[in-house]
Amino acid sequence: AVHHAISASVKDTGDMFWLAIDEQDRVSGSIGYNSIRDTDEVWLHRLFVKYNLKRQGIGSALLEMAENYIANQGKKVAKIF
Repeated sequence: AVHHAISASVKDTGDMFWLAIDEQDRVSGSIGYNSIRDTDEVWLHRLFVKYNLKRQGIGSALLEMAENYIANQGKKVAKIF
């Protein structure tokens, strides 16, 4: 079984980008968002899961983490880019 840890990287804008990392420190997936200025909306982008690791819940975990974080920031709408 492959275990994944999700780490966050904060950009200067305060927006976020997460990576799913396997036990050998290889990237297995990602997701990010950018705030839409003067709104309570964000653009989701770069939702990616490595092809041979799909259907293992990595993308769902990344999306859930992003959705929870975005909601905690007071954002109400997430658009897909």
